[in-house]
Amino acid sequence: GAFVVGQTRLNVPAGLASGRYRLGVVALNLSTQSEEGSYLAPSTFEVIGHPRSFTVPPIQHRSDVEFGKQIRLLGYDLKPPVKSAGQQQVALTLYWQAMVAPQGDYKVFAHLLDPTNEKIAAQHDAMPLEGRYPTSWWAAGEVVCETVTVDLTGVKPGAYRLAVGLYDANTMTRLAALGPNGVRLDADRIVLPESIPGPP
Repeated sequence: GAFVVGQTRLNVPAGLASGRYRLGVVALNLSTQSEEGSYLAPSTFEVIGHPRSFTVPPIQHRSDVEFGKQIRLLGYDLKPPVKSAGQQQVALTLYWQAMVAPQGDYKVFAHLLDPTNEKIAAQHDAMPLEGRYPTSWWAAGEVVCETVTVDLTGVKPGAYRLAVGLYDANTMTRLAALGPNGVRLDADRIVLPESIPGPP
């Protein structure tokens, strides 16, 4: 006579066509794998396909670093730090391409590093497009562009570098990063060669 309340997350397949769908639940006997009952929700919900691009746009700096043999960082555009509303920020546009359909939802990190001691002075940390387009939704071959900003407020004057990578938020494990020559990169990240000036 007990009531049991549970919640589950159902990822919508990346290739599912747009349209209206219904959810169904089936209870299985674990011993026999036979169906003990089922329920089909009377209401429907709409799936709206995300616009996808498989065309590589012009890129300022090529990198071609692979992460976890699932996602490739094709390259990036980097703008000099600018002041806006009293804050100084650096904008970094990243061009990702799914080598296969990614198996998980991975977060992007962009660390502003002091190259003398590797200390992180500022950072950006979020799922792609500020969480609006998780990597598990990407299709094989798809190109995803996003611009991330790193706030330099409070950063001491000096010369810094940006490091970029991907990690599994559930395990906090970084995806293995391989350079174009197939050699694994230190700390599973790409450190951009450009110097970033801290606020004067």
